[in-house]
Amino acid sequence: MDKKARSDYKRLITDRTSGSGDLLLKLNEFCKKYFHDIEQPLVFIEQAQKHFSPFQNIQEYLESLKTTIRSKKRLHKFFDEYRLNNKTAYEKIFINALPFLKNKKSILTISNSRTVFEIINKLSAVNTVKLTICESRPKLEGRILAKKFAKRKIKIELITEAMASAFASKCDCALIGADTILKDGSVVNKVGSLQLALLCKHYKKPFYVVAEKSKFRRNQKFIQKKELQDEIWKSPPEGITIKNFYFEKIPGTLITKIFYDK
Repeated sequence: MDKKARSDYKRLITDRTSGSGDLLLKLNEFCKKYFHDIEQPLVFIEQAQKHFSPFQNIQEYLESLKTTIRSKKRLHKFFDEYRLNNKTAYEKIFINALPFLKNKKSILTISNSRTVFEIINKLSAVNTVKLTICESRPKLEGRILAKKFAKRKIKIELITEAMASAFASKCDCALIGADTILKDGSVVNKVGSLQLALLCKHYKKPFYVVAEKSKFRRNQKFIQKKELQDEIWKSPPEGITIKNFYFEKIPGTLITKIFYDK
């Protein structure tokens, strides 16, 4: 790869604020632009699989890309078809979710989910929506989602996760994306999602998940990975232990419904 391609790839693998759906779209665009210059494509795919190991949808995409290379099919067609299929997936998710969301005017969410963005964007054409977004510490991805919606005629409130209780009591429902959906029906998503699910349970509000079918796993394994403590507190006093996790598991018993592209 040339210098520009290496720089773009480094930016991609160090992205800690995009959801898995956005990451996969960016990876597909990167591959479409640069893949013809990669000398050892299968080695590149194996390295990418390690970089994106937490994301089931990206793993499946890379496996499909590997199969396409071995079968000597046209790669440009593969990249274009992924983009088209991705757009179709959001349409199907929205169709499945609409009967449950069409009367929901106040929706609570967290972090920066591409699927949530697409579904709320489509819903706003059917209904007047007010969206409350938890900013999602420590990387503040919720601000990124808020900026996306700021360009559209959707009323946005940005709050910290600590404020979620007051807003959960007044919302019509909570709607989140998913990084992974495990075999037992539990969902892995950004830390803070479990809090929203518990609050919805307490206040008797629906708690919905929207995700592509590629997010489903055949197992129930989830290992919570520690992230850099500097993101929470760079120089804490001696004796203070910092805990920083990006993802957590929401039990299926707290989830009202999962909408996906079936």
